[in-house]
Amino acid sequence: MQTTATQTTNNRTRSGTRTFYALAASQTISQIGSTMSFLAVGIYVYQQTGEATPLALLSMFMILPYLIASGFAGVLADRYDRRKLMIIGDTGAALASVALVISLASGSFQLWHLYMAAIWQGVFSTIQRPAFEASVSQLVPEAQRHSANAIMQISKPTAILLASALTGFLYAAIGVIGIFGIDLLTFLVAVGTSLLVHIPMPPRSEGEAQACKSMLHEWGAGIKFLWSRRPLFILVALGALFSFLISSVYALTTPYVLARTGSEVTLGILMAIMSVGGIVGAIAIGAWGGFKRRVNTILLGLILTLCATAIFGANFSPLVLGAALFVAMMSVSIINTILMTLLQSKVPGDMQGRIFAIFTQLGLLLTPLGYLLVGPLADQVFTPLASAPAWVESALGTLFGSGAAGGMGLLFAASGVLGLIVVLFTFAMRSVRTMEATLPNYQSAADAVPTP
Repeated sequence: MQTTATQTTNNRTRSGTRTFYALAASQTISQIGSTMSFLAVGIYVYQQTGEATPLALLSMFMILPYLIASGFAGVLADRYDRRKLMIIGDTGAALASVALVISLASGSFQLWHLYMAAIWQGVFSTIQRPAFEASVSQLVPEAQRHSANAIMQISKPTAILLASALTGFLYAAIGVIGIFGIDLLTFLVAVGTSLLVHIPMPPRSEGEAQACKSMLHEWGAGIKFLWSRRPLFILVALGALFSFLISSVYALTTPYVLARTGSEVTLGILMAIMSVGGIVGAIAIGAWGGFKRRVNTILLGLILTLCATAIFGANFSPLVLGAALFVAMMSVSIINTILMTLLQSKVPGDMQGRIFAIFTQLGLLLTPLGYLLVGPLADQVFTPLASAPAWVESALGTLFGSGAAGGMGLLFAASGVLGLIVVLFTFAMRSVRTMEATLPNYQSAADAVPTP
């Protein structure tokens, strides 16, 4: 009897793991198309305007729906069929690409078309993301979850790597419209895969098993859960400040590299190097596993990212710039892998949609402000500062360069230094450093073992 039960559990585990791999592969293909269209439209807009502000605004409009609606989307992921939510999210996002293709092909394209498409696509991506993230613990048992999270981290940089190379080769041949066409094809792959798989819903945990309450009540229950685990809430606050100081400034990567090197080819190569760094980081953390205390691994990753960001802003050769991007993305993969594993162990399965979404929502709280500030700061403050004769003749002028490249480079360096101060202050708190020992663990449906 025990052998039969064990075999049934093993078959369920293998089936869930295969489902996860299929979804991860299809989402990677979809990310390749989305990244290609983002890079292509970034090159197009910068060539048309010569300004960094439109690209910073584009990044802001893309994340704005995450900030506003992530909590709502998390409740949906915990209440409804996650597979169907993924299909709705991918399909809705594809419609934004269709609208942009029509706008570009008709010759009526304006920047506000791009911003509206970014908001629309962001809304449906907000629906898709927590549904997928909350499905991992239901498909993959805890013993394999660390590797699954590492694979998820490999997915994004792999998509960026391939998309950067493909965009660099194809942009001149098929233009921005042709690249958006490729993006639409990759959406079909993602939707088709989701139609063919099954994602189990977790059982309702204690306190959540009553009849469905209002969505606002369920969202509030997620906030209450997170607040009751104060170290996790502090970690979210750190993520918000980190995004404000660091993530927003990377919206300037395309104009910064173009101003520094004047070469679209170099931009593509550096983006590829950054992606390789993300892949290496995910593979490394999958093999290493990190320190015994996961928070120490997160701290190390944050420090490496911030130091690399500061170096990226200096007036060094493309080789050094590539090395800085490599280290930064490698560290980000390490941070994300460990953070996801930590959350999956501390949050019950039927609340993970809400908690992951709230984590994203609070983590992005200040990011729109960063996107609003970073473009004007680069164009109107730091670039004029780095163009002044006194700056050009100073040691800082030698270190960071002058003009637009020097101004944006100084902004990268300042963000890295300020972020490092915030990170060290947060990890000086004992409750954050010891959260793994003080917060309880939860078992997911995929971890269930048969009894004799």
